[in-house]
Amino acid sequence: NSEERKVLCISNEDHKFYACDKNAPLLKVGEQYTVSEVEVHSWHTAVYLKEFPGVKFNSVCFEEIE
Repeated sequence: NSEERKVLCISNEDHKFYACDKNAPLLKVGEQYTVSEVEVHSWHTAVYLKEFPGVKFNSVCFEEIE
């Protein structure tokens, strides 16, 4: 799908900020992933990836690819 949003992993550290950070070590820095869903909350944004169904990540781990 040409409409898929791709992100680049820029961090896989557990920032101990929100519950979704515990999943950060699953990511590989420098790897590209496909966004399946984004949840915007008042203090953080959670990102779900097609590569890890049902697993929530903190948006600070990613940079959007143009």
